[in-house]
This record gives sequence, structure tokens and C-alpha cells, in this order.
Amino acid sequence: MPVSAEAIVSIVSSPVSAQVFEGLVLTVAFEKPPRADAERALQMFLRQLEQSMEATIASGPGRNERQAMAEMLLEPDFQKYPELAGHSRQVASVAQRFAQVLALPPTTVETVRLAALVHDVGLRLLDYNRLYTRLDLNPEEKRGLAEHPLVGAALVEPLLGADVAQAVLRHHERVDGKGYPSRMAGQQIPIAARVLQIADAWVAMTARQSYQTTVSPDEAARRLRQGAGSQFDRELVAKFLERREDIVN
Repeated sequence: MPVSAEAIVSIVSSPVSAQVFEGLVLTVAFEKPPRADAERALQMFLRQLEQSMEATIASGPGRNERQAMAEMLLEPDFQKYPELAGHSRQVASVAQRFAQVLALPPTTVETVRLAALVHDVGLRLLDYNRLYTRLDLNPEEKRGLAEHPLVGAALVEPLLGADVAQAVLRHHERVDGKGYPSRMAGQQIPIAARVLQIADAWVAMTARQSYQTTVSPDEAARRLRQGAGSQFDRELVAKFLERREDIVN
């Protein structure tokens, strides 16, 4: 039954923390003061409402448009390098499942997926064929290759937005502050980039690629543990390895 204005004795309001809406508030009116269990139920409902709103937006028509733009960024140059396009798609798949395992908001999961798909598009403006497939780069060539996150972020932002561009820009930062391009450290690095780093490293180590010797999954897991707390977020590595079968299979 609706509650009349005269019968209202208590009002509970809470901001809706869905990233896709700003300034939205849920307000509930009561005819009598709510019990503690009723307040807990309302909080649970609020969290479910937030998740449903974000999931609806993330899976709506705009998702297909952004996917098309991400695919466009991979073309036509990446057709020359099918191993790089394949790597990007594998990383996107692993990164998306990892983000879902972490129970990140649906909009963040979508940011992770798109960023993973386009994380190496900056290579299209560099001499990929000459540089990326070689292990014996001189310092000048290494500096040139290290510019690909900057180039990629500049290409991505107008089409896919600032969140995706930031993840692309930061996917070679390290939690110990020794990465590039800005030597960010720890929690300064966006969560999407920290998730992408681990997925990228896993695929690079374990997938069959013509330019890199692969290692076994157990060896890849050992290397992730070795890099936890320096190259990678320690807690995220632990979660990735804990749920490895769900993420990579």
C-alpha cells in the first residue's frame, strides 16, 4: 500500500553509487520506524539496484558501438601481424574473466575488456615489424617501443573514453614505481590497468606466439609470484592464481 504524507514517520535516503549515474538518490518512506533487519534489507536492495543498473548500461546498445570502434582500432594495420591481433583478443578474454572473478562493477569489467583489446594499438604507429619481434634492442629502440602506451592512449581516448585510455596508458606501469611512462606506483595505477598487466603477462608467457618462447602454466604462475609486489599488484596476483582455472580455461 502507498504511504500517505500524513502517515510518514521515518525517511531513509541513500545515494545510488552506480558509476553510470551521478546524483541519484534512493529514498524510502516508512509508516513506522524501520527495524534493523529492514534497514539491512534496504541496503542489500540498494546494492542489487546499483549492480543491475550498471549491468544494463554495460550490456546495452552502446556496448556494440564501442566494440566496433575497438575493432576498428585493430584494423587494418594489425592484419599484417595476426599474432599481435590474436594476442590482443586473448588478453581481452582473460582480463574480462579476471575482472569478473574480482567482482568489479560491470562498467569496470567492460573498461578492462576494451582496454585489453586495444592495449597495444600504439604499436601501429611504430616500427613494429622491426622492433617488437626482436629481443636485442638497443637503448634508443627500447625508448621508441616504450612510447606505445602514450600513442595508444591518444588513439583510444576520442573513441573509447578516458577510463579505457588511462588503462592503456598505464598498462606498463609497475607497483614498485619502476614502470613507464610515468613511474606510477601501487594504488595510483588504475585497477583496470593492474588487472590488464597480469592478463597481458599471462598470455604473453603461455600462448603460442611466433616472437616469444612460451613456458608452462606452472612456470608462468611462478613468474607471476616472483613479480608480485614489484611488477604486479600482490593481492591481484594471489587472486589470479587462486582462481586460475576459472580465468584462463
